[in-house]
Amino acid sequence: MRRLPAGSRRYDFFAASHFPRAGRPCHDLMQILRAPRNPGRPSSRRDFLGRALAGAAAALAARPARGFAPSARLRERLRAELARGPIFNTHEHLVPEAQRLRDPLDIFTLISHYAINDVISAGLDPKAASTLTRTETPLLERWKTFEPYWRRARNTGYCRVVEIVARDLCGVEELSAATCERVSDRLRQGNTPGLYRRMLEERMKVEWSVLDDYWNVSPVAPEYPRFVTARHFDRYALLRSREDVERIAQSVGREIGSFSDLCAAQEADFENNARGRMACVKSTLAYNRILHFRQVSRQDAERALTPSRRRPLRAPIPRRGCWTPPRPRWATIWSIEYWPWPASVTYRFSSTPASTPETATT
Repeated sequence: MRRLPAGSRRYDFFAASHFPRAGRPCHDLMQILRAPRNPGRPSSRRDFLGRALAGAAAALAARPARGFAPSARLRERLRAELARGPIFNTHEHLVPEAQRLRDPLDIFTLISHYAINDVISAGLDPKAASTLTRTETPLLERWKTFEPYWRRARNTGYCRVVEIVARDLCGVEELSAATCERVSDRLRQGNTPGLYRRMLEERMKVEWSVLDDYWNVSPVAPEYPRFVTARHFDRYALLRSREDVERIAQSVGREIGSFSDLCAAQEADFENNARGRMACVKSTLAYNRILHFRQVSRQDAERALTPSRRRPLRAPIPRRGCWTPPRPRWATIWSIEYWPWPASVTYRFSSTPASTPETATT
């Protein structure tokens, strides 16, 4: 199969290797792609994409059904092999089991995280979505508000997970007004002590889970013995005011009056977390844009934390199309290289660069 003419607006990346060797369907697809929508006028991108989708659908429809059998067998083999081995869950946000058992539970507990955002994208009013977990409202009334948008979103990955849980744990093939009560009842029946052991260890073969318990400022050793924690230390890199420093001082039970005190506080905080089953450190600094890191000397950082007269917040500075929010000049104190954790390793932290190395009060 020859390529489309190089340089044409129909895009010349459709080589024979991009298509299965199924004979006629691929030939028909290429004919659809080659044919201009209006003879005499070059194809636009929209024309091309529209023909490509139509052609792909025609090719798939014409493909023999027997071609799918090997894929189905392979899928089952992979599923069987994966079910045999242990799983190490590297990212989890499970609340303590005792809290899970106390909280109200129905079908919307399953839907209330990522899946609900897919349903909002399908048209559900966010304000209406926020009321779906209020169990004082009858379940069927809440489902009536939810169902039209659920039908639009139910084939997304997150929503498929909800239906898989309903099928495998509750014996319900399709969520609807007729089945939502039954699913909720069966979820409540299984919500008994030992839930995490039954679900994680016995059913899912999860040997260890890394728990990101971001809601705990101070370390709390997980009750479930197969949880270890991923802890956050980003607050040391995101200081914006005297209050931020005071909150850290209160959480670690130490006075912070200098940059050396701040380094010592973080080292003590790290060691305290390590004693509470911390297995790794998690950073979410990428949520704070822009990601611009600059090396600053320790002397500049120490000067930034030296008490001085109060200075106004820096004016917003647009950078690369992004808006930098107002922040004190001394917020760059972590743009340095230092050794506050194990002495054999160098850790580098930084933040948005200040325009000049001025100091402000802490």
